[in-house]
Amino acid sequence: MRYKTLIFLVLFFVTIIVTMEVNKGFEARVLNVGDKVRLFFISGWDQVWLWYRTHFSQADEIRTLRQKVADYDKILLQNTELINQNTELKSLIHSDLHNEPEFYLARMSAYVQMGQYDKVWLALDSHVRQKLESTQELRILGLVRDNVAFGIAKFEHTRLQGFLNNAKECSYGVFIGKNKAMGIVDNTIKSKNDAYINVSYIPKWTSVEVGDEVYTNGLDGIFIENVLVGKVMEVYEESNFLRVSVLPYAQTQDLGYVWVVDTSISEL
Repeated sequence: MRYKTLIFLVLFFVTIIVTMEVNKGFEARVLNVGDKVRLFFISGWDQVWLWYRTHFSQADEIRTLRQKVADYDKILLQNTELINQNTELKSLIHSDLHNEPEFYLARMSAYVQMGQYDKVWLALDSHVRQKLESTQELRILGLVRDNVAFGIAKFEHTRLQGFLNNAKECSYGVFIGKNKAMGIVDNTIKSKNDAYINVSYIPKWTSVEVGDEVYTNGLDGIFIENVLVGKVMEVYEESNFLRVSVLPYAQTQDLGYVWVVDTSISEL
């Protein structure tokens, strides 16, 4: 009896695996169920940790939250002023263009492959996911964590997958230094140091130096402009362009929350 149960379980899982390989729609449904189960346990752990902090770390939490509220109030006032200036500018040039980016909070639920920390699965609220699935299937979205560029995201078989800065698939436009030299994050060419990312296709006539800051240019519709990326550590001269190795500011590989940036700019 014991062996019959074992044989049944083995055959059951083999059938599931074969069906997933043949039918990608079935595979997506199975993986979505797995995501929901994983997020259920993650949310449970979050509640336990929140209970602990509430009862045992109140003083530190209150001090931290007071500072965050003060920072938030300042940012809110600055944002209000920027909105007012933007509205006034539009009225002066008689422009009715409306293209404000959207920001969605997502959780990195798991790494795509064990032992590889440059690709993650992202979990969104159900209504946000439905909205993005219906309009963004072929689009690329930006990822921001701790106010710096963290990578890009796109849908893979109805699931939102994140490609972090050091992933080969991660690519987006950047400015370099005060002169705003243009370049593209391109990890198909690996840097000597695994901690660095590669920025290529920088025009030779521009000035790029070690220590220059790198930030998104927003011209490709992936990020908004001026999100910090990292600092130039090495400069190389290729045959037709310059290439730099950049130490990204986003160094953490822990699973957590990220902001998904949707600029709503159609790809050309």
